[in-house]
Parts: sequence; C-alpha cells; structure tokens
Amino acid sequence: MKKIGKDFWGRETYKHKGNIFKDVEGTLHSVTAEGEPLSPIRKTQLKNKIGTKFGILTPQGIQKQMIIDINKIKSPDPLAYSYGLFQAKSGQPMAKGDDLAPEYIRGFQAGQPRKDRLKNLLKPRFDVAKRFYGKAKVKAEGEGLTLQSYNTDVAKIVGGKAIVKGLYSQTTTRHIKDFLKQHGIKVESSKQIMKDYGGSF
Repeated sequence: MKKIGKDFWGRETYKHKGNIFKDVEGTLHSVTAEGEPLSPIRKTQLKNKIGTKFGILTPQGIQKQMIIDINKIKSPDPLAYSYGLFQAKSGQPMAKGDDLAPEYIRGFQAGQPRKDRLKNLLKPRFDVAKRFYGKAKVKAEGEGLTLQSYNTDVAKIVGGKAIVKGLYSQTTTRHIKDFLKQHGIKVESSKQIMKDYGGSF
C-alpha cells in the first residue's frame, strides 16, 4: 500500500492495487467514485488487500516485522525468501513432503547455512520424514548418547540400555522412536517405550 498524499480535508490517502483508501481518524476507508470515504476496511479485508504482518521471534522479542503477501511470492518458502534467508535465493524446488526450503532450517538461528547446522542432527532412518528440520540432535556424553528434541534432553542410551524421560509430544515421540531404532533398541509402541525405558537421568 502506497501513500499518495492528502485530500482537500487533510486526510491521508493511500493507493493499493488500483484502489484508493483514506484515513479517517486512524481507520482506513474505501471511497466512492467521487473520492469520499465510504466504509471502514475490516482487518480481514485489509490483510487480503495488503498482505499479513510477520516477524522473526527471537529471545529478545519479535523483530524485523514486515507485511508480506505470500500469495505473490514465487518461492516454495515465501517467508524465508522475504527475509532473505536463502543462501542465494536459488529457488531450488523442495522435495515432495517438505515444508521448508532446502537451503535453511528455521529457528532462532534462521539464516545460518545448513552446513554449519547439520552437525549432530538426528537424521531419520525409520520415520516417514526425510529430515527432522534441526529439531532433533544427538550429543555424545561419556560412553552414552543423549537425544535432544526441541533443545530438551528426552532420551539417553548408555551401554546399550535406553532411558526415556517422557514422550512430550507426537513429534518428539517420532524423534525418540527413530533414535532408539537406529541403535537396535526394541520399539513397538509409545506405551511399550515408557513401560520398558521410562525413567530419569
């Protein structure tokens, strides 16, 4: 939406997609053919006309807010593209079933090249997903391995024995199941996992 000036009465006037809008006491209004304010634009209408407001969530709060019309951006990941998070904005097609562009994984460190973020990531071998998008990591600690899901330690394998703190969510359960299976540990169901391996560490 572009500001084009003020009318005779000093009202701010805007133009978007060939339509004229006027600011009446802080609220945008559509106008008549003569240019007089007609009716206020509802928020839902405004979103459809000028896009939706997005921002990047960081530990310091929401930053880099902008209005994006994602329907107009020719990219498989329009938000990452709009924020310049592609390595080269290559437009490389995503694999079927993926919901993020291949160059980057979103998160607090969105924008950091994948090659710097793939270290210690749990890669699916039994799950239907092709990757866990950086949400599951494996740490080597002493003689054991610890699985982190969403930055929380959820499972551990020491001496071939598993300990699972909890399943937490469906996605974390998928992380745990794949982690256990990759190390030859029996996995039948969520109930069986907690019965056989439930504990604390």
